[in-house]
Amino acid sequence: MSQSVNLEKLKQHQCELLLAEVAAWLHMFGKFHEGFLNGDHRMDVQIPPDLTTDYPQLDALLRDSWVGEIWKQLGITELQDDDKPLSIFALIKEHKNRNAPTGLQRLMQDAHGRGSGTEKGQLGDFFPGQQGDVFLSTALGHESRQPIGLSTVQRERKALYVFLEERLAQLKSANGKVNWVDFRHEFISRLENVFRLSVAETRRPVNDVTLFDQTFASVAFLKAALAQILLRGWHEPKPKGVGNKYHWRILRVGLDGLRFWGQAARLNDLLSRKAILQQALDEVKTLLEAIYPLGMEMYRDETGSLFIVPDVENLLEYQADGRSLRDHLQEIAHKRLESEAAFTLELSPRTRNMLSFGQMATQALPPPAPSQGWIPELDRVWRAGETRDICPVCGLRPQGPDPKSLERKVCRICEQRRSDRSRAWVHEMETTIWTNEVADTNGRMVLIAGRFGLEAWLTGENFNTVAAFEPSSRNIQYKKREKIFGPEPFSYQQ
Repeated sequence: MSQSVNLEKLKQHQCELLLAEVAAWLHMFGKFHEGFLNGDHRMDVQIPPDLTTDYPQLDALLRDSWVGEIWKQLGITELQDDDKPLSIFALIKEHKNRNAPTGLQRLMQDAHGRGSGTEKGQLGDFFPGQQGDVFLSTALGHESRQPIGLSTVQRERKALYVFLEERLAQLKSANGKVNWVDFRHEFISRLENVFRLSVAETRRPVNDVTLFDQTFASVAFLKAALAQILLRGWHEPKPKGVGNKYHWRILRVGLDGLRFWGQAARLNDLLSRKAILQQALDEVKTLLEAIYPLGMEMYRDETGSLFIVPDVENLLEYQADGRSLRDHLQEIAHKRLESEAAFTLELSPRTRNMLSFGQMATQALPPPAPSQGWIPELDRVWRAGETRDICPVCGLRPQGPDPKSLERKVCRICEQRRSDRSRAWVHEMETTIWTNEVADTNGRMVLIAGRFGLEAWLTGENFNTVAAFEPSSRNIQYKKREKIFGPEPFSYQQ
């Protein structure tokens, strides 16, 4: 394929793309402030005054154009004026401005708008706000009994400033050349810990949107848009017509985990199989988020992961290191799952509607099965062990060949997984791997599993049971409409 459809371009610009991701994570960090909870809703487009006073190095890192100098290396002139490169604060200040002066700022505004609209929807214009005592709600509408602690926010905010000062200084001194896998893990984990303490939205009932939730959505949309620009070229984020706006796609990397785990007869085998599936999905996440920065994992359950990725129709066929992305993903399954199962890979149509996420997440998956390309490998294994019984755990390989696995009547790989789990347990002895007390005389046990039926929530069918209200019981003021049609009061009956 030509260079224009080669994922190597993303890998080559890993530093610039992931530095843009870092900036996006901070585009409204001013909301993590007691002033925002007390009603100052302009905090998200400012650097807090006490940060400027008490943390001057962090203030300089946010205002200086060192990041813009690195973004020049993307070679996309529309993103910024190379004579006046952007700063992180430039994205913070303009993230609500549809007519921001540079392309990257307009991309940030578009990503923020999609993230904000996805979380709140149009009904957000009518929701009443909270001030001072702000309560954080769950996704199902249950509010905590105590308001968000202003003293807790203040304490954690100051600790966050120290952390950001250290990490941004590290990026600047290294010119962005860091171990991005480790850096992102620590950076995002730290932000998640604090951003989940507070809300991005103080109005009820959308006060279930934590600051982390809304920031994550904006980051994902910006990252997908930047990857799309590198792969397909620039286009303006605010064109006429919805069809010309930036869309995204959802990539499902799926495997029926319950069936994959359930092949095991013993709990330690089940937990081992569950662990290797999680390791495979972790590796997929690293590949798509950091090695070839093109998306973000938005959801994971026992059937796999879903990623927001660029609006590129044949993305799975794009080449990386001489192989398609599809082959890269299946190679992870082959390596981590020892050829026992392949991923189900599905790319959604282009969309600006998050309901497609729920539809994909709830689709049934085929039973786990090895890829046809790996069957000859299994055939060679069986030719070497044709006189041995089949392993009861994986159901694919013969038992043995070493004495230990033959004695335990499993294959070498399944025995090794047991040993690996035992070694891990020695260092985590607050848990147990012993099953004798709940097993029958043959060492078998019954696993009783329960699950919440979330399908109707994931597809959006039950969404309006939460984000809705009885309009006759509320004094509705629709200020946006009044700006367009005049000061005449808005009535829900119109």
